[in-house]
Amino acid sequence: MSILRAMLETYGFRETLGQGYEKLVIDPIRYRKVRTTEPVARQLPSTQPTRPATENHSFSGTVCYFVHAYFPDSSGGTERFVYNQAQYLLKRGGKAFVFVYSAEPRSQYPHMTGDILYREDEHQGVPVIRFRLAKAFYGGTKSIYAGDTAGWEPFFLWMVRRCAPRIVHFAGLNRTNRMAILCQKYKMPYLVTATDFFPVCHYSTLIDRDGMICSGSNGGTRCSIHCACSRAGDMTERHRTAQRILAEAEAVCVPSSYVAQIFEREFSGLTFAVIPHGLDGPRRAPKRWGPVRRYMYAGSISEAKGVFLLASAFFGMPQECTLSIFGSGNRIAVSRLKRLVRQNGRVKYHGLATAAQLRTAYENSDCVVVPSSVPETYNFVAHEALQSGCIVVARNMGIFPEMIQSGKNGFLYSDGGKAALAEALRAAIQFSWRDYRQTHFLSTEEESLSYHNLYCRYSVAHGRKFTL
Repeated sequence: MSILRAMLETYGFRETLGQGYEKLVIDPIRYRKVRTTEPVARQLPSTQPTRPATENHSFSGTVCYFVHAYFPDSSGGTERFVYNQAQYLLKRGGKAFVFVYSAEPRSQYPHMTGDILYREDEHQGVPVIRFRLAKAFYGGTKSIYAGDTAGWEPFFLWMVRRCAPRIVHFAGLNRTNRMAILCQKYKMPYLVTATDFFPVCHYSTLIDRDGMICSGSNGGTRCSIHCACSRAGDMTERHRTAQRILAEAEAVCVPSSYVAQIFEREFSGLTFAVIPHGLDGPRRAPKRWGPVRRYMYAGSISEAKGVFLLASAFFGMPQECTLSIFGSGNRIAVSRLKRLVRQNGRVKYHGLATAAQLRTAYENSDCVVVPSSVPETYNFVAHEALQSGCIVVARNMGIFPEMIQSGKNGFLYSDGGKAALAEALRAAIQFSWRDYRQTHFLSTEEESLSYHNLYCRYSVAHGRKFTL
């Protein structure tokens, strides 16, 4: 048995089987169960939103970004954040390398150091290094580990020689946290931007296996009871390791006051800089008039994002109302959505849209619906919709109470069921555009300037020792 167990660990079969079990068994059950309102009291955290930095320091060094997925294979909010930061750094005379975990077949990687396979390519002018564990069946492991980093250490040292970074920036800790532990060992300064709840929650969503919104991990003890998972290991040790990684960072940034509130609750003694993600595009939205008729959804085609719930709820809408759905997902999810769409001629699925196509879609829509079953940390789509002059319908949890005032720029609904969503969709029909409140957000340049000044403040060139 010990030999079999060692093989399961070494080659990642347990990781792969555990992931399959989560996706096919646990996720459908827990997301369909999410019907309760959020148990976290709505209050401002002690850390208030950070204003865009006014300093204009010049940073000409190199930043290495670590992320669990990246373009062109993946195009979520975290990927957009990293892309924006890297492009802005290049414009200001710095250098950027994006290191991305990737589970492609071993044959795609020509190089190996330690336990890590890697290859170098480029995306829109930014060097990208894609890597994976050499032995693991699925390429890597998701959980947070404080244990053995020996297999990763040669790759870390290669990164230092290849890129000569002054600072490392982790866009989340999913699959890349062992590199943060090595940054601690070698006194390499690093930042963390928590784009999701992964340091707190193994699932990254704050939804437990019973479909309840987490009221607190209690140092991992509640996770051990309600979310025991073979892939996560010892939940209390996971929490202690996450606390140490965040505590050793030069700064931990979060995209909203809501996320700061959750992290302050979970990690005592730490402070968090609130830097909202920036948006590109026009600063003045076109005015709209008349009844709300054109609804839109953009995002992942998945149970967690609530798109199937939305398609079902739209059956009861008046005949003159239409719903356009944009996004991508796995084959099973997309097939399920297409079956729902075929039953209602007023709902159309358009597939994955480019940035330009999304801008046009916002202009041609009245109401953007974000029916997510999980608390959102930021949500680019909702922000872009408000900046484009649309109203937004979303569930009253996560970041949305910070953004949406019912009757002014959208509508919030409390229960996660189809009936509550349908009621909010019908309420939107009667929205008066005379009462609309235009919302303005940080630009991408303002966001990036804040990070640029953090790089200047904490980089190796500003007094920190770095030793190999």
